[in-house]
Amino acid sequence: MYNKLFIASLLVVGAVAPPPPSSDAEATVLAQDQIINDDGSYAYNYETSNGIRANARSDNGINANGEFSFVPPDGAEYRVTYFIASLLVVGAVAPPPPSSDAEATVLAQDQIINDDGSYAYNYETSNGIRANARSDNGINANGEFSFVAPDGAEYRVTYVANEQGFQPQGAHLPVEPPAPEHVIKMLEDLRATNNPEFDLASLDATIARLKATLG
Repeated sequence: MYNKLFIASLLVVGAVAPPPPSSDAEATVLAQDQIINDDGSYAYNYETSNGIRANARSDNGINANGEFSFVPPDGAEYRVTYFIASLLVVGAVAPPPPSSDAEATVLAQDQIINDDGSYAYNYETSNGIRANARSDNGINANGEFSFVAPDGAEYRVTYVANEQGFQPQGAHLPVEPPAPEHVIKMLEDLRATNNPEFDLASLDATIARLKATLG
């Protein structure tokens, strides 16, 4: 029986990171390329001056692989690689899938890329893969994607990518545990010193994130 599998891995680079190299407000699009073929295959790539990079490709408009990376306020680089592919599942007794991935077709595929870097895209396949995203400036973006896992459940992820980094949300995603209050207090005391040797904006963002885990 063939079903879909979505795998994502997150790579955090650097234990001690310098401040980000440029302001998001001044960021520019360094590269933006895209190819969409009649058979549904496609490839795209873009990069901005503030460290946001993304690329993806598909040979058939159904399976795909790619990666994206960004630099949040703490200066560390975060990278996510992913693929959407067919998985062969062998079982003693298994019902036939509602539709074969090999026979899946592209139901919808639309894309707009403007000269100012803004863009929007949407696609859907007959085997339950859907994705859409949009950006008003080619730097910040929001969107969602969903797929049907081998257990038959639909998984959906919505996300925002901006100066605070990549922020996904989904019922199946793990939730960060509450931060110890003494750690937050220590960071707040550190922030109160206004030491110019610290990246105060990054420290503020870290304190806000940890406080949010307390509910």
